[in-house]
Amino acid sequence: MTRLDHFCAYERDLRRQVKLAEVQSQVLQQKMAALEMANERIKAQIHTEQDDESPVDPNVELKKRVEIQRATLTEQRRLTEIKTLELRRLDEQKAADDCIINKEIREASDATDLYRAQSAEEWSAFCNALQNDLKARQDFVDIELRKERRRIQQVHSGCRELSRTDQLRFDEDQKARAMTIHKLRITRGKVFYDC
Repeated sequence: MTRLDHFCAYERDLRRQVKLAEVQSQVLQQKMAALEMANERIKAQIHTEQDDESPVDPNVELKKRVEIQRATLTEQRRLTEIKTLELRRLDEQKAADDCIINKEIREASDATDLYRAQSAEEWSAFCNALQNDLKARQDFVDIELRKERRRIQQVHSGCRELSRTDQLRFDEDQKARAMTIHKLRITRGKVFYDC
């Protein structure tokens, strides 16, 4: 149970006690009024029954009961006032606690908003840094890819040039062989002719 729940339960119990004390006070007031009326009737009856010379003897027991009821009512009023003051103090304490709780809620809400704002800024900065890093890596890969393509083109160009050179050399060799064979045939023909 939180402090606020404890105060609320205490407040409800105190209000119930105050209402009960008010009801008891009303009952005691009614009883005291009835006793006072009965006392007045008895006094009037005593005055009519006794002679003027005889002393008036009020009903001592009834007076005691009235005094007791009055004392009880006074005590009940005093307790009611004490409980009312306690209830008022409790209301003030509850209001002060509500102010503190509301202040803490506002501070927590402000802190949450600030944390969210800071988190959003940090997340945005992180995303930007990551994006910049990815762009730098992509640029590096693109540069290396272009270099590799140029190297491959140079290799292909060299291969084509080498292939042309080999083809020319092969053609020249073929021509030389054909010329040699032709010369040999001419020489052989001459030899056969001379014979």
